Amino acid sequence: MRCHIGVDSTSGLVHSVVSTAANIHELNTAADRVHGEERVIYGDAGHIGIEKRDAFKDCEAEMRIAMKPGQRRVPQGLIQSLSSSLVLAFSSPSPIAP
Repeated sequence: MRCHIGVDSTSGLVHSVVSTAANIHELNTAADRVHGEERVIYGDAGHIGIEKRDAFKDCEAEMRIAMKPGQRRVPQGLIQSLSSSLVLAFSSPSPIAP
């Protein structure tokens, strides 16, 4: 069993709950969880492609859908820069005397 929940982003209150079998995809119940007055719709990576569904083609709400973990990219050099900063920070003598 899977529970799909619609939550108001301002108040944090639940406004809709849809319970389905575990093999039902999230996009199949998405239209049942919106009330039509949303300005922004947030979703995890399971909601990628929601704007292509018939129920959401005319939706004027902004879609903020998370990327799949494999799509996230860290800019080249950022990891080296952060790791060298950490090495310097932890190898410096502590400013607080024991």
